[in-house]
Amino acid sequence: MPITKLSLNASHLSLYLEDDKAIVYHKINHNLYHLPTLSIAILLSIDEGQSQQSTINSIAKEYQLSKQRLEPIYHQINTLFSSHKQQGTYLAGRYPEFEASPKQVSLFDHVQVAYFQVADTIFSIDTQDEDLFIAIQALLSPCRCSSIEVDFIISIAKSDGYYRIYSNGLLVETELSFNHVMPLIIDRLQILSFQQSDYTFCFHGAALGTPRGTLLLPGKSGSGKSTLSAVLAGVDGSLFSDEIIAFNKNFELCLLSLPIAVKSGSWKSLDIQYPNLKHMPTWHRLDGRRLKYVWPSDMQANKNISKNDNAKCLLINPRFVAQPSPAQEAQPQAVAKPLDVIETIAMLTDSGYQLGFELTESGFEAFLNFIEKTPCYQLSYSSSQQALDKLDELWLLQ
Repeated sequence: MPITKLSLNASHLSLYLEDDKAIVYHKINHNLYHLPTLSIAILLSIDEGQSQQSTINSIAKEYQLSKQRLEPIYHQINTLFSSHKQQGTYLAGRYPEFEASPKQVSLFDHVQVAYFQVADTIFSIDTQDEDLFIAIQALLSPCRCSSIEVDFIISIAKSDGYYRIYSNGLLVETELSFNHVMPLIIDRLQILSFQQSDYTFCFHGAALGTPRGTLLLPGKSGSGKSTLSAVLAGVDGSLFSDEIIAFNKNFELCLLSLPIAVKSGSWKSLDIQYPNLKHMPTWHRLDGRRLKYVWPSDMQANKNISKNDNAKCLLINPRFVAQPSPAQEAQPQAVAKPLDVIETIAMLTDSGYQLGFELTESGFEAFLNFIEKTPCYQLSYSSSQQALDKLDELWLLQ
C-alpha cells in the first residue's frame, strides 16, 4: 500500500500513513516518530481538539481497552503537540576530533608511523609499541598510502601495561589492554571516514555489489549480517562495508574499505571459505566479544556506487536462527517476509542510524521515495546456504 500524507491541524506535524501504521515528522525538532494503531487514533483525536477524557473514553470503548492502559500512551503522544524545540542536534553523534586540528601527541619518543586511506580520508597512526605497530601494518596493508596531507592523526600510547588512544591530540580511549586496541582503531577509522564524507543517511549494516545489483543488509549487532556479507563476498559479491551503510544525497553509497569483523561464533562456518581466518589474531571488544578480521579478495577500493532508477537494489534485514537441537525439527528453508515502508524505516532506525544533515521534510520524503522503490524483506535462515538460495529467488523476482 502506498504511503499517504495527511495534513494536520497542528502545522508543525506531518503524518504519513500506511495501513495501520504511521510515521510523524516533527518540523520543529526535525525528528521522526513511529506510531502503531492506537497511537494514530490518539494523535488524530488530539489534533481534532478532543479533550484527554473524551479521547481516552472513545478509544477505550472502540478497542475494548482499559483507560489505565491508554493514559501513558496519551501523554506520550500529547508531547508531540508541543512546539518547544528539544535540545540536541543531528551533530550530537559527530566525533570530537573534527573540531581539533591534526596533531601528534608528543608523549613518547621513537614512534613508528604509517599512513592509511579509507574512502577519501587520510589517517596517520603512530605508536612506540612495536608489536602493535606490526599488527596494524599487517591488517591494514590494503589501505596503506603515502604521507600526503593527513585528516586525522591517531596516536597510541602505552604506560604501565595499558594503552591510550589519542585522535588529533584528544584522548578518546584509555585503560585498554593490547587485545582491545585494534577493534577500537578499526571502528574509529570507519566512523571518522563516513562522517568526513558528504553522507546524509547512515545505518548500521553491510552493503555489497553483486552481478544482479546492490544488496543492503541492515540490522542490529548479532543479527548475522557480517557473517552473511562475508559469505556473499566470497561467492560473487563485492563488499563495500560490513558495518555502515552511508548514503549521500543522491543515494550513492560511501565505500569504506576495511576488513570484515568476524565474531567467534562464525569462525568455524567461514574457515573453508577463508582459510587464513584460523591464523589471524584474536581481538576483544570492550564487552568481551572475541573477533578476528579478514579481507575479502575483491574488497572495493575507495569508490562510489550509484543508485539510480534503472539499477536493481535489494534490502534484506538478516535474522539468523540457530539450528535446533537434534530432538527438534530444523527449519527446512529460509523464510523471506516482505517489509512495508514503515516497517523498514522502523527497523533501520532501531538498528542504529545517524544523519549528516538536519532532517527536513523534503529530505525525509526523498528517503521515503527510495524505500518505496526498493524491495525490502526480513530474511530468517539457519544456514548460509539457505540464505544464498533464498536470495537467488528474491533477485529473480526483481
